[in-house]
Amino acid sequence: MYSSETKITVARKPHICTSCGERIDTGDRYARWNSAEDGKWFTSKMHPECYHMHLKDAEGGRFEYTLYGHERPTTTLSLDRSPEDSHTA
Repeated sequence: MYSSETKITVARKPHICTSCGERIDTGDRYARWNSAEDGKWFTSKMHPECYHMHLKDAEGGRFEYTLYGHERPTTTLSLDRSPEDSHTA
């Protein structure tokens, strides 16, 4: 599997978090990266707290997740404070 570097960006339009399935509103910061497996490309987009939840559980910087299969954590985290600049999904 290939994964690009994670980019922290501001939503120019609404998106759906690929972790929890909840809305990412216009103007909200979110984590975004592209992955490819078996010739299929996929773009992951996550709330900061969802992204950090997966990073916390990651082994060696790698993590897998079930699309829309996780509850959104209640903790609000700033992506500006993240010690993780990139990951491999």
